[in-house]
Amino acid sequence: LEEVLEDTICEPDDFSRDHDADTDKGDGDCLFPDQQTIVVVASAGNTGNQTPQYPAAEQESGLIAVAASTLTDTLAAFSTRGAWVQVAAPGANVLSTVPGGEYATWNGTSMSAPLTAGVVALIRQQDALLSPAGVVNRLVTTAAPINDPMVTRRVDAAAAVDAPPLPPLLELWLPHIQR
Repeated sequence: LEEVLEDTICEPDDFSRDHDADTDKGDGDCLFPDQQTIVVVASAGNTGNQTPQYPAAEQESGLIAVAASTLTDTLAAFSTRGAWVQVAAPGANVLSTVPGGEYATWNGTSMSAPLTAGVVALIRQQDALLSPAGVVNRLVTTAAPINDPMVTRRVDAAAAVDAPPLPPLLELWLPHIQR
């Protein structure tokens, strides 16, 4: 698993803006040699304990492990946690589409990871030459503090791209079912 992650992330050796991103790929074993280096976003898991879940618990520089946070900026009780988890993202009562043209709320780090991947894409759009480790660093250092001793930060998309914060959101009412 560690080797697959290394060959996917392909963190360039001594990455610098002065190097050509297409030729400076590190060890030459990249699974996607014609692509830009890749950031891997991994769900921490939904065990509610501290047992490391993989691949999220791998210690790769371009990998970010994501827990689930609640509407009140606390760590969701079901979310796996631990020192290996860098950030949380909304993962409790997330509104999504379901078959039949309806909406439902879902819980889980599987909701947190795609939200985080979207922020990674925003960071990459703003700075395409940023290394995977640089993207993860920006994501973590711009994350908002939350009140949890194990996972202390929640992804903040506006801060990650240096945009002004949005005003508090109005509650959106859509026909939905609870899952």
